[in-house]
Amino acid sequence: LALEEIARQLSVEYVITGSVRTAGTRVRISTQLVDGVTQRQLWSETYERDLTVNDLFAIQSDLAQNVARSLSARILPEEAERIAVSPTESTEAYQHYLRGLSHWGRRSAIQDRIAAVEAFAAATAEDPQFGEGWAMLASASLYLRWLDANTAGDQLPGLGLSADGLLDRARSAVDLAVELAPEAAVTELARGNYLYQGLRDFEGALGLFSDAARRFPNDSDLAGAVGNVNRRLGRYDDALEWYLRAAGLGPSPQRLYTAAQTAQMMRSYTRALELADQAMTLAPDFRPATSVKYAAHMMSGDTASAWRVVAEFERLTGTIESGRRVEMARLRGGHGAALEEFRRSYGDDPSSLPYLYLLRRAGEDVPADAARAAITDARRRLAGWQDVEDPFARLLARSDLAFALAIAGERDEARREARQVLAQEPMRRDALIGWTAVDAALLASLLVDDVEPALQAVDRLITLPSFRSVEWLRLDPTYRALWDIPGFRSLIGHRVE
Repeated sequence: LALEEIARQLSVEYVITGSVRTAGTRVRISTQLVDGVTQRQLWSETYERDLTVNDLFAIQSDLAQNVARSLSARILPEEAERIAVSPTESTEAYQHYLRGLSHWGRRSAIQDRIAAVEAFAAATAEDPQFGEGWAMLASASLYLRWLDANTAGDQLPGLGLSADGLLDRARSAVDLAVELAPEAAVTELARGNYLYQGLRDFEGALGLFSDAARRFPNDSDLAGAVGNVNRRLGRYDDALEWYLRAAGLGPSPQRLYTAAQTAQMMRSYTRALELADQAMTLAPDFRPATSVKYAAHMMSGDTASAWRVVAEFERLTGTIESGRRVEMARLRGGHGAALEEFRRSYGDDPSSLPYLYLLRRAGEDVPADAARAAITDARRRLAGWQDVEDPFARLLARSDLAFALAIAGERDEARREARQVLAQEPMRRDALIGWTAVDAALLASLLVDDVEPALQAVDRLITLPSFRSVEWLRLDPTYRALWDIPGFRSLIGHRVE
């Protein structure tokens, strides 16, 4: 993209461009400050230094001062001091740290979560006195732990990790960060993340993050963290404001995607699409932003535009979006068509719960041994979270069990588990992911013809922020039975005109 278009997409007036070349132990950095509208160069400089951490931070300090001077801005003394101080004397440790930050910036993908932890661990192994490295190792470990804790999943054991082990590692890393870098913004981030992601103490984390954001008003990660906790607490307007602030302080695909996803869950679809486009300006192949665009079109009832998003992403990346194709087949031709598409993409897979669900909804027999295995697996995952200090993860696991029981035709037990899930008000306990438990309980209730909890679930899904909308309920044949339930039309009637 042209520089002018990049500035417009990111809503910035000025852009810093440059290049970095290394040769042995020397580095050459060329940088320019450019007016994003007129393309006029305001300042430029070329630095040739030894490839050491101290020299690199001297360049960073000089660059920041020159940019501020060119814009008639002023860097506060305490900010200038933070910019100039090198957090480690080890060039190797700092290179690992920078690689970790690169992966951290794209942490929606599991491979980037793992790579971030590995890079920060390598940084602290190279320099055990690297306090900021320990802080980021704590935050990255906590985020990787949420791979399972946020979904009641069980992927971590396959990676040789455990939820408790990552939590213990994060606690130790936080302690070292506080000891070695007590004044660093990333240390405050790690302390808050331990409360937020480690203990699910959302109110406590909000207080800590808010105080830190006032101390470090230009730190984009802390601004985003305030947004994260507000979103979990259901304060979506505040969350979006903080996410936009974070993206303004430090534009990245991840920050813009998070803002876009928030707008989507608020059902502000036009805004969501704008923000997702901005994320893809920075990273055209960033799949999470594509997912927001796809979902925003779907939730507004525009399946044609949703399909164009999928087709363009497949063209750009050379991949096949099999899951999206199955979903589109369901919307266009019902569960039978979705089952055919599933078989084309994945084959017959009795170990897959979505496959068994499609069999059930398409009127085909669900193999008894596969149904039993699905229930056993759901019970195992629920039991796996019993000894972990995370009641919400257990609630998510219980919703999966209700769904598996309903697919297997265990009507009484499925009804009991689904009602127990809904009674715990998942969307009020966690306003970001609680909807997934409510939706699973809704699907289970529909499969066993339990009307009252189904209506309760619909009310939550279309009233509170979620990935569901009235338009989606109308499109998806999964929910078609709802329209025959007395009271459903009156529940959403004023929303469907």
